[in-house]
Amino acid sequence: VEQRKHKLWNTIHWASAYSYDKRNHFVLARSREDAPSTLDVVTGEFIDHENDTQRPWVEISVASFIPGTNKFGYVLGSSASPRVSSMEEWINKHEIFDAPISIGPAINPNVLARLNGAAQVKLLGVKLARDQVTSNPQDHGIFTAARTLSNDYGDVDIEIIVKVAGQVDRQHDSDRLGLLDAARSVLGHDFKKAVAELLRFDDQGKPESEMMNLLNDRLAVKMNIAVTDAEGNPIRIQSAIMAIYRAIRSEER
Repeated sequence: VEQRKHKLWNTIHWASAYSYDKRNHFVLARSREDAPSTLDVVTGEFIDHENDTQRPWVEISVASFIPGTNKFGYVLGSSASPRVSSMEEWINKHEIFDAPISIGPAINPNVLARLNGAAQVKLLGVKLARDQVTSNPQDHGIFTAARTLSNDYGDVDIEIIVKVAGQVDRQHDSDRLGLLDAARSVLGHDFKKAVAELLRFDDQGKPESEMMNLLNDRLAVKMNIAVTDAEGNPIRIQSAIMAIYRAIRSEER
């Protein structure tokens, strides 16, 4: 277990292969002072009951790959659980591959079409957890501002809203075009929240706006995750894996 422990952004993370349904799945744990699960640092087992000195509290996330592909479903155990950016960082720290990898979200094909169909963007709002901020090397204005705030305030969520003020007029076309480029650039990155107000112009030049949730328009679904079975036994990880299976089937239909 110690060999699979890495410090990511000043927080200890562990990863483990979890065997279920005749397949191996990826479980990533983030150390917390008070969390739903514990980790046995000797056996590597994740346990949903009271801890002791050998079992630090952890928040977990679960990844299960689509067979024969490099695509996977990902379930957060809670809002404080490690995100995909932490999985990417852990894999690179562990040097599983010869060269660093990058992980990006699967984007609904309609999303880019909607963005490309927009003439401009009036508002772009994003919210990032600290690991999402620190894992992104981009020099994009939003990420640069988020990193500065994270460095100043520590392990906090960062929310940034960029809006072109005033009425929609031709004087600020270049500003809104810049926000359109920014909205396109955030699509392939990990966020807790990302929204954009798209603008189109009718034949008379009158602006029409549409608020677009960039995360809801990814290939994502919401699923209920059972924590225990009918007898009270912990099944958090198995339930997360089954939810990923259901999500994959729903997207294939």
